[in-house]
Amino acid sequence: MPRLTMVVTTRNRVQFLSRFLAYYAGRAFSHPIIISDASDPEPFEAIVSMIRRYRDQLNVTHLAHPRASANICLAQGLAQARTPYCMLASDDDFYVPETMDLCMDFLDRHPAYRVAHGLCLMFGLDSGQTHGRFQWMTHYEYADIEDDTGAGRLGRFMSHWFATGNSIHRTEDVRDGYTRVIERKLGYEFAEILTTCIPVIRGKVKRLEKLYKLCQAHPGQVSARGSQEPGLFEWFCAAPWRGECEGVQRCLAEELARQDGMSVREGEETAKKYLWWMLGKYLSREWDRFYAPHRFNGFRASSRETLRRMLGRLKSAHRMLSFIPTDAVELSLNDLARPTSVYHDDFAPVCEAVTRPVEATVP
Repeated sequence: MPRLTMVVTTRNRVQFLSRFLAYYAGRAFSHPIIISDASDPEPFEAIVSMIRRYRDQLNVTHLAHPRASANICLAQGLAQARTPYCMLASDDDFYVPETMDLCMDFLDRHPAYRVAHGLCLMFGLDSGQTHGRFQWMTHYEYADIEDDTGAGRLGRFMSHWFATGNSIHRTEDVRDGYTRVIERKLGYEFAEILTTCIPVIRGKVKRLEKLYKLCQAHPGQVSARGSQEPGLFEWFCAAPWRGECEGVQRCLAEELARQDGMSVREGEETAKKYLWWMLGKYLSREWDRFYAPHRFNGFRASSRETLRRMLGRLKSAHRMLSFIPTDAVELSLNDLARPTSVYHDDFAPVCEAVTRPVEATVP
């Protein structure tokens, strides 16, 4: 019996989805994959034809949601999940199946934990497309969150937020989150905050010291919404903002009340404090990026140095230091694919997937 459902959102990105499916077919991935597709008619038909070629290799369900929002696509995909665990996948990222299995094994043994993941790397290709030569690679911080109370975990998470949607979750947590997103008509930004905070309130988060995810950054990167993300200030000033923020605050308050035994009123104050903290921090950083770039770049340099010191203390990460750049600069593939690297076996299939000619992604 499969334990995991992978829910993938996509829109008009036939080549990225082709690469995605080719990678998992090559890894003999046996878990169900639900593709929640917001594509326009022409690319949708191309995706239907492509998926048909993998019907003997992968367990794929293809859902049509033309021009739907990412939230609707995710909610509809999660409604089809019948496994105890799930993850939300991007069509331009790679996840390591062996580490996914280890995450589920960990969650099986530790019911106090609701989320598990491993190490994450972000990369860019010289082409900016689906295939090319690795141009740069850097570390994306995934962390443990192991405070004993829901309020403590929420505070730690909001003070150093990172995207956990692609982590391994207990399915009911993510499904509950997206049910509330649809009920409250939340936009993408507040939906991401709510659906990542609910599992953190309900239980602990574990990071395994194994390579888990490689995510590609590329020009014009868009989500299944099909448009560029607005700036933080524009989002903050948008008309629906107040109602959505109050809705998220109320949902988090109810979760805190159930988890920690506090009143809903106390939960609302706790949620408000951490939402305010998080939004203030990111608004300040956005201001620096546009109007005080010297300060913003200084913050980035300080963060990189802190990361390097942290990784230097991790025995299992000593080989990563050779390919964490001081900035997004060109790197040698030899550093990544060296057979003696502790990440070689997990990285090699990804390397093959992105360096093959485009035609090779179609079986």
